[in-house]
Amino acid sequence: ADIFDKIKDWLPDEHADDEDVASYSEDGKVLLSVDTDTENFTIPDGVTEIGEHAFEDCKSLKKLNIPNSVTEIGAWAFSYCESLEKIHIADSVTKIGEKAFVYCDSLEKINIPDGVKIVVG
Repeated sequence: ADIFDKIKDWLPDEHADDEDVASYSEDGKVLLSVDTDTENFTIPDGVTEIGEHAFEDCKSLKKLNIPNSVTEIGAWAFSYCESLEKIHIADSVTKIGEKAFVYCDSLEKINIPDGVKIVVG
C-alpha cells in the first residue's frame, strides 16, 4: 500500500455516521427519522419511502439527493428544514405527502418529477 492508501484510511468516511443519525423500519426500506443536527446525509439505495416527519426540523441540512429507489415522500417529511437550498427528487417518486416541504424557507425551486401521480394537500 502506498502513502495515499494509508492517508485514506485515516480520513473519516463522509457518510460513516449516517447509521448513527437515522432510524429505519425493520426491513430498512422506510427512513423513519434523521437527527435534527444533521448537516449532510445520504439516503441509502434500497430505501423506498421517506417517512412522515423524517427530516422535520433538520435546520442545518442544505442539500439532499433522493435516490431512484425512493417512490414515496411522506407528509411533513422535510418540514422546517430552514437551510435546505437544493433537493433532487428522483423520477421514481410517485407520491409526495401533504406539506412535505412546508417552511423550507431557503428552498427557492423544486422540480416535481413527471411521474408524481399524487400530491396530497
